[in-house]
Amino acid sequence: MGTFSAEKEEYLKLISHYQNQNGIARTGHLAKKLSITKSSVTEMLQKLSKENFVKYVPYQGVYLTEKGVRYITYLNKKQMLLSCFLENSLKCSEEEMEGILDELEHIQNEVFFDKLEQYLKEV
Repeated sequence: MGTFSAEKEEYLKLISHYQNQNGIARTGHLAKKLSITKSSVTEMLQKLSKENFVKYVPYQGVYLTEKGVRYITYLNKKQMLLSCFLENSLKCSEEEMEGILDELEHIQNEVFFDKLEQYLKEV
């Protein structure tokens, strides 16, 4: 799905989380969760909006566009593949997996994930 910064991925995951809970993500909630200012959040939301990942409505909030939902689905698939590999093939504990996943989930190489998916189907 192309390269995407870890920071933008974090925003999209949080937006998805709040949208699933409340129907829309509010700037204040994102700022509090990320421990940053509302203006910093607004700046990133404007970038994500220009890239058509979110629809940002000032003073109301933000929600994922169809493109944003597709990207979250892609991120979830990556995380599921990595979790299965770490748990089943490497026998990592939940605690070990958490730290490793935080780093591995930002791999952008689609060939890697295609190969990992094929490997997991074979084992």
